[in-house]
Amino acid sequence: MRPSDVYWHIYQRDEIKPELQGRMIYVLEIPRLPGCPVLRHVFDPLGRDFPDDSNERIWSLMSTLRHGIIYNGISKEAAYDVMLTDPKILKEDSRFLLYNHEIVCNSRKFFLAEPERGFDLLPTHTALLLSGMGVRDHGTTGPRDYGTAEYEKT
Repeated sequence: MRPSDVYWHIYQRDEIKPELQGRMIYVLEIPRLPGCPVLRHVFDPLGRDFPDDSNERIWSLMSTLRHGIIYNGISKEAAYDVMLTDPKILKEDSRFLLYNHEIVCNSRKFFLAEPERGFDLLPTHTALLLSGMGVRDHGTTGPRDYGTAEYEKT
C-alpha cells in the first residue's frame, strides 16, 4: 500500500454541534482492512486534561497505514458522551465490521451539526470512509469486499 492510499478527513469546529464544541481533538484511527477495531484518541492541545504532545501524536497517527477521521474542536464532555453510543462487540462480528461501521457513523451523527452535508460532493473514498464503509487500496469498497450488503446501511 502506498501512502496515497491512506485517507484522512478533518471536521473543523464550525461543523461540530455548538453545544458540543470545545478545545479537544477527537481522532478515530480506522484500520485499512477488516480484523481490528477502530481506535479512539482524545487530544488536548493545551495539555490541561490530556498530555500536551497532541501535535506530534496526531502527525504520528497520520503517518501510519491506517485511515482516520479528526473532529477538531469538541468538548471534553462530548468526548466521553459519544462513548455512550458505542455498540456491543458481537461474537459473530469477529472481524469488527459492524462494530467499526457503527463507531464511525455514531461519531459523525453525534458530533456534527449536519452529518450528511456534502456527501454527494465528496470523492468516493472519502464518502465511504465517513459513512463507516471500509476503504480498500484503490478507493473501492462495497458489500463484496466484506461479504454482506448489511454494511451499506448508515
